[in-house]
Amino acid sequence: MAGNAADQGRIDHAQAMLEVRKAQAETAMLRLEVLRLLLDVARGSARTWQARFEVAHDPSPARLREMRAQLVDIKQRVDLWRRYLADSLDAAVGLTVAAEKRLADSGRGSLDRIIAEAMVEAYQQRKTFYERMQVEINQVKLLLLRWEQEILAKDHAVPRSERIKDLLGRLASGTVALWNLEVFAVQDSIVVDGREVTGSSSITVGKITTVILILTLGLWIAALASAQISQLLRKRFDMNKTAATLLERGLYILSIIVLILLALDIVNIPLTVFAFLGGALAIGVGFGAQTLINNFISGLILLIERPISLGDLVEVEGVRGRVRNIGARCSRIRRADGIDMLVPNSVFLEKNVTNLTLTDTELRVSIKIGVAYGSPLREVARLLEEAAGSHGKVLKEPAPLILFEDFGDDALLFAVDFWVNVTTQTDFRVVASDLRYMIERLFREAGIVIAYPQRDVHIDQTRPLEIVVKTGDAVTRPAPV
Repeated sequence: MAGNAADQGRIDHAQAMLEVRKAQAETAMLRLEVLRLLLDVARGSARTWQARFEVAHDPSPARLREMRAQLVDIKQRVDLWRRYLADSLDAAVGLTVAAEKRLADSGRGSLDRIIAEAMVEAYQQRKTFYERMQVEINQVKLLLLRWEQEILAKDHAVPRSERIKDLLGRLASGTVALWNLEVFAVQDSIVVDGREVTGSSSITVGKITTVILILTLGLWIAALASAQISQLLRKRFDMNKTAATLLERGLYILSIIVLILLALDIVNIPLTVFAFLGGALAIGVGFGAQTLINNFISGLILLIERPISLGDLVEVEGVRGRVRNIGARCSRIRRADGIDMLVPNSVFLEKNVTNLTLTDTELRVSIKIGVAYGSPLREVARLLEEAAGSHGKVLKEPAPLILFEDFGDDALLFAVDFWVNVTTQTDFRVVASDLRYMIERLFREAGIVIAYPQRDVHIDQTRPLEIVVKTGDAVTRPAPV
């Protein structure tokens, strides 16, 4: 039993010493950590003094802005150190108090007292380290506050011209950064001496902007140039207006292709950058662009085959008007009331379209007129022929044709068929209106009556008629007639 008690005592002594050595080792490690922290604080202080020196010799807005950013970074680190030291110091104080209480409860000369004294010494060393570190951190904090006040004072003293210059410089640097901002990168492969070399091509905001500017300016110039060339060919070489329009459209499309290739080559954007768009483009064409492509191809067919030309008088889906423009997607038709109607190009190929001036500009117009029964028919025909022949816009060849068409219910029906040259300056409706005025005047002077609807009333005489005469409120009924 005595041996067991001795062994247990040695075990307790060894555990106690292990606890002491562990506390001393932790204290040594914490001391090393505190020394490293002091070294970091010293370096931070040195950088702070160096920055203050640089600001004193170069109080420019850019330098002050840089110092403010550095000051904010250091202050954040100092705040972290202060919170860490405060928590560590509280823990060290708590451990010291516990060790001192253990020391007070232990007897003199006992092993427990020796261990308690060692623990108190170790924890007090920790407390001393942390207190010293707190003093250093507080000094750095004061230094930073002074530095912040100096930066604010120098910032308020910066002249307005320097501020404007700094603002312009920041805008310039921001613009350059944005210009060089990489949107995405693509892989590009080239063959050098029989070997394929793959590299990465960067697509930046600047390259995209340059392409857009080149295309915008180039397309504007191409539109003006193609229009001028078309106008020159029509004036000097008497080229057909539709053919000139087709040539203008072809030159414009060719210019678009050349401009795209030129713009991509100038900014070194490989065509493979658009490879990934192939699938999406195919789906878009298949589902959303069928009508657009159909109208575009229909427009090319209209310009090549020329079933309609610019200036033609056409009638499509019950609407009559002149063709003013044949565009890439639709054509513009100007109606007689001055309203422009946009008709998809495919309509001219898929629907029934009447072109009144397809082969020539001569159009036959017919006027209907009825005269009363008993009128001198030969005189009527002569007056109608005189009216048609005296109008300056009625063509002499083919000559106007006067037709006695039918015996109507109320009139003898005549028709005047005449031909006019339908151009953009001549409206056949105006010519027909003029002839109606002339015919009415000639008939009135000759005493020929233009018939109007007449009705004969027949009275049933199978029984006597009853006549009622009303006088005031009284009603008198005479005898039947």
